[in-house]
Amino acid sequence: DKAFNDGLPLSPQCHRIHRTLASQFKYALVWGTSTKFDPQRVGLTHIMEHEDVIQIVKK
Repeated sequence: DKAFNDGLPLSPQCHRIHRTLASQFKYALVWGTSTKFDPQRVGLTHIMEHEDVIQIVKK
């Protein structure tokens, strides 16, 4: 089972990793085709694409 699904925002995907991760979320750095440059700082509404790499930063 993949942790992240293509086409979904980060918020529900963070919840799949841990139930408190979305509430403790500060920002994420994303490398991949869903961003204009690598890495790009994104929020919980960012839509992930196939093979994106993400680093989540908590508060």
